[in-house]
Amino acid sequence: MGQCAKLSTGTRLLELSKTFAKYLDLYGQQVLYHFLSEKAGTQGPSLEDAILILNTADYCYLTCSKLEEKIKGRIDEELRPRVDLQSQADAFMSIASATLRVLVRRVEIACEPSWREMRNTPWSKLESVGDQSTYVAELLRNVKEKSAETLKLLHKPQYARAFRDNLVDLLANTYVTTVAQSKPISEAGAEQMLLDSYVLKKGFTELPTLNDEPGAQPPAR
Repeated sequence: MGQCAKLSTGTRLLELSKTFAKYLDLYGQQVLYHFLSEKAGTQGPSLEDAILILNTADYCYLTCSKLEEKIKGRIDEELRPRVDLQSQADAFMSIASATLRVLVRRVEIACEPSWREMRNTPWSKLESVGDQSTYVAELLRNVKEKSAETLKLLHKPQYARAFRDNLVDLLANTYVTTVAQSKPISEAGAEQMLLDSYVLKKGFTELPTLNDEPGAQPPAR
């Protein structure tokens, strides 16, 4: 860009910006998205690879904006409105969002046996309420272990927050769906589910402090 600007700050520099846009698109789709989806197979990429893709997409997102600003600072004034790398920046942010969904999916897969146990529980035959159901402890163990591994590597607060929010949203929706699939439910079964939901909710609110010092309180939000 510097060499081009020395020779021309007109249409040639505009053409160069379009070349940058073309190869940023190719890199996002043929490298980052390819490794995130097709090359990784049905199980998805490893945790380390997913974090690498996320961090790279985030870096490229920021770089697109800075590159656009630099070109606009060098190009002729009448051509500035035609320099636009926003769609490329948006594409990299979409890849980052897709990677977060992959990270949430890792936790979802680990929880599937617990949800299956919940569905197979004879809720219509329960006659009394006891301690939390057996599936609850295993579900929370998997959620916290997988989440702690992931959050340890998510250094930007906005991505850690997005991961936790998406995960809790998924878990809450899965719980409601599984309740519907568990019918018929006796009165005692409903009371047991109410107890279980309290334990699960308490466990989910601890996600923001998984890797903090013991006794740390989660943010009020």
